[in-house]
Amino acid sequence: MQRSLETEALPFAPHLLPLERICWTGRPRQGLAWRREDNSKAPFSLLWLAFVLCWLWVARSMNADPLMLGVGVAFSVIGLYFVVGRFIADAIVRTRVRYAVTDRRALILSGRKLLAIEFGSIGQLQFLPNRDGRGSIVFGPLASGVVGSYEEALKPRAPEFFDVDDAEAAYALLKSGRDEA
Repeated sequence: MQRSLETEALPFAPHLLPLERICWTGRPRQGLAWRREDNSKAPFSLLWLAFVLCWLWVARSMNADPLMLGVGVAFSVIGLYFVVGRFIADAIVRTRVRYAVTDRRALILSGRKLLAIEFGSIGQLQFLPNRDGRGSIVFGPLASGVVGSYEEALKPRAPEFFDVDDAEAAYALLKSGRDEA
């Protein structure tokens, strides 16, 4: 069942400027999803977990001190989060995320927190289409995804409309708004 623009726009109503109107709304793909940065995180995550499981196996076979086993268990929990938990946490966060393009701004609503990006402040705008007609729009440079790049890991991610239906229409509105601002 297709929901109307008016219905989808309701959560944004308290955040609209006077005379501002919503032109497009969307939501990120729901459920588990693979992000671009997972291409560099996945090998490290699997390596971490494999190392910790070997640690536990060796420590247990040597009847090691309980402290050594405890450290191994703690690190294995971290490894499980890296391999599986982060996907679940990301899916839960995305259930509360909504996107909108108005005639003046791009809006990202996550729970009660709103990020508003004025058209005039949009520098780089990246459109990343998927094969299934969905796509992502990134408001800034893409992360390099270099494994071991601490500088890159500490940078905040550029805001994005992640894996939305009708991304091409949203991108056209954003590009047009940015060019006119």
